[in-house]
Amino acid sequence: MSGRSEEDLKQLKADIKDCGTIKYGIMTQCALLSKIANNRSLTGYCENLIRKINFKNSGINTKVNLNQALKNKKSTTNSYMFFGADVIHPTNVTRQHPSIAAVVGSCDSLCSTTAVRVCQQFPKEGKCSIETIIGMTEMVEELLDNYCQVNKILPNKIVFYRDGVDDGQFGKVIAHEIPAIIKAFNRKFNYLYVYI
Repeated sequence: MSGRSEEDLKQLKADIKDCGTIKYGIMTQCALLSKIANNRSLTGYCENLIRKINFKNSGINTKVNLNQALKNKKSTTNSYMFFGADVIHPTNVTRQHPSIAAVVGSCDSLCSTTAVRVCQQFPKEGKCSIETIIGMTEMVEELLDNYCQVNKILPNKIVFYRDGVDDGQFGKVIAHEIPAIIKAFNRKFNYLYVYI
């Protein structure tokens, strides 16, 4: 889209994503004509674009055999599950534009497919945003159920990544989210916890 400013392009991308994802429930992928027209980086750009499109349509780009990579000679029945969590905030968090919390969980032993749970987080009166994930217990529990449906077993090894927490909010997030995660685990199975 020649002649448009970078701000215009960012707004156009946001509008396309909002319309596709929120209004119609379809995945979108934007591409810049300037990148496609640049023959020097065309192959790498298109490969990256195709990987994104494939993943968004439940395709598998890579497989990691975690049992082989993290092999524990004492155990032959390791089943790993990875979680990732983040909260994104619009520029103006309001009742009309809340923060969005997302928790993603791997669905198979190769970590090639994932499931996601998303919820809106409305700020308290006078607050600008909420960094702690309010529905963490329920989202983790649903993702554990999903893993169990796919694998017919609950994972016995779990890795949980949390993104987007600054130093000032770290203690509050840990104090709220770790008990919420443990609560979800305890509803499903007894667990040995190690905090690092």
